[in-house]
Amino acid sequence: RLCFTTTAFVYVQLIAGAVVRHTGGHGLLVHFFIAFFVVVHVFFLNYKMLREKDLTGSFLGQILLLDALVVCQIFLGLGTYFFKFFLEKTVEPRLAQVLFATAHQSTGALILANLFVLCFRVQRLFKGKMSSSTEFLELMKPRVTFAALATTLAGYLLAPHLGSDPARILNTLLGAFLVGGGGNALNQFFERDVDARMPRTAGRPIPSNRLEPSHALWFGGVVSALGLLELLFFVSLETALIGALIFLSYVFIYTPLKRITPLNTYVGAIPGALPFVLGWVAGGGSLGVQIASLFLLAFLWQLPHFYAIAWTYKLDYRRGGLRMMPDTDESGEETGRQIILFSALLFLASFLPFRVGISGHLYLAIAVLSGVIFLGLAIRLLRRHLEGAKRFVTASLIYLFVLIVSLVADKV
Repeated sequence: RLCFTTTAFVYVQLIAGAVVRHTGGHGLLVHFFIAFFVVVHVFFLNYKMLREKDLTGSFLGQILLLDALVVCQIFLGLGTYFFKFFLEKTVEPRLAQVLFATAHQSTGALILANLFVLCFRVQRLFKGKMSSSTEFLELMKPRVTFAALATTLAGYLLAPHLGSDPARILNTLLGAFLVGGGGNALNQFFERDVDARMPRTAGRPIPSNRLEPSHALWFGGVVSALGLLELLFFVSLETALIGALIFLSYVFIYTPLKRITPLNTYVGAIPGALPFVLGWVAGGGSLGVQIASLFLLAFLWQLPHFYAIAWTYKLDYRRGGLRMMPDTDESGEETGRQIILFSALLFLASFLPFRVGISGHLYLAIAVLSGVIFLGLAIRLLRRHLEGAKRFVTASLIYLFVLIVSLVADKV
């Protein structure tokens, strides 16, 4: 755990250093403050490794290398600081200043690489006693997270562009992935008792005892924080605020509401639709009717989709103590009517991107055709008393994919 937290602090420190370099010195106190915590973590890492004889024999060489790099980094950092703010007052940096700054950045990268290797070796040493990377990846619900990334990317591509900037796209997707994955991890931490009672989720890392709850809590918190910092420092303040809204509404509003009221589905659709907004703002778009049309499209799509899921797994949800509409709808009539209602509203909302100027006639033709088919599937589902709800879930995913691809293709 100490290895992982030290690595996280070094990563944050590199981000803070990048901010200082690119803003002419702003955030220098934060950079020094985080450096203090890095040194403290390295000190305790030394103490832990040297106190345990088994660890000393395995890691002494790498710890000594880490110590040497950290000491070197401190002197290089101080040298860079004095050259930039005290010794060199020329407009163009001189050779010594460039060398110090380059060496400072390179040494930071070496420290991070050393710690990554150290984490990997520690994990192998304690294999069976600590969680593997696959458990942490499971916590992030990669399929759900990558689906959210698809809408984030679509929002970015549909927005008025700031110019071709692959680095900005990658930083947006990385930040969104970390925020979403961290939120999913914390969701599983808070719902570990529910997951243990539901056969569908009993095999998840925490209820199956493959992962300690405290590890999931730390992992979710750190990964989410890193994602927000990634958006803040490498994309924009606005995207970081939207990322924070997604995280807070999903983890601290939607998650507890699932135990209280069937209305949780409407609340959960908000963080589910916001990745579109995050991508749009990251791509240079402003808040207005255009992004509102995309948000509404994503919001309404989730309602028939998740009602069908809730019906498919209603017995699981009942065992887990989660409040979903099918829990009080034994016949499925009300759930079916809700699916048709929101499928019809979704069909109407699919015209909005064309109406507000985001897309053209290619998208409109595809939206009409696919929307009619999807609405027909919803009507057939009710007539069959929700038999085949699981297939409807698959159909809704295909429908969303078709809409997103046609939106992007039409713009291209």
